[in-house]
Amino acid sequence: MRSVSTLLALFAFTAIATAADPKSDQKPDANKSGNQYAVALQKTAALLAKVTDEATAADAKPKLDNLHEEARSARSQLFKALAEVEMRDNELAESMGVFWKNARQITDAITAEFDRIGTNKKAAYKVLRETKLFAELEKDYENRAKYGAETLMFSVRAYSARNSGNPPPKLEDLAAYSETGKKALADPWGFPYQLLSKPGKDGVTRTYIWTVSPYTGKKLGQPPPDEK
Repeated sequence: MRSVSTLLALFAFTAIATAADPKSDQKPDANKSGNQYAVALQKTAALLAKVTDEATAADAKPKLDNLHEEARSARSQLFKALAEVEMRDNELAESMGVFWKNARQITDAITAEFDRIGTNKKAAYKVLRETKLFAELEKDYENRAKYGAETLMFSVRAYSARNSGNPPPKLEDLAAYSETGKKALADPWGFPYQLLSKPGKDGVTRTYIWTVSPYTGKKLGQPPPDEK
């Protein structure tokens, strides 16, 4: 992982400051807020990397909440400052493009640590679920899992329309009816969605598509009534 100093050197706030109106008093604010945001993210990634068990998770928990608030506040101030910096649109877009590209590298590292803890450190994950950061990341995964299941249901309807109303016998049959092909068959964690077609009490056959969060065990999507 890159050091904070190296990372911040790539954030192009020097370009923002030099390209802005020399009389603008927003230049140092944008630079300061951008640096604060990056540092908060970097510290978050570094802190998560040290979580190995329930004890280290408990120690990290209050620190994560503080860093989450620091990052949120700095990001808000950054946008406010940039809105008042006098720059040509293409200059601002180019400078911010570099900034967000490098900020994304850190957020990717944070997500990777979230995945590591959720997959291999269940006790630690249970502790950190109560933090704002983990709550947001968990919700994002679950929303994507639900969206993926809903999207596959459209593929089910397309398959049935072309196969005399019959449901697909297996998940792989839906790849040809999805814009992203086989990629659509996997949930955000990389596991295949579950597919089941069964008649209800009314005699009507319905198809269900769902997945299970490997972190929480929650069923996401449209599981059969007796599977919820």
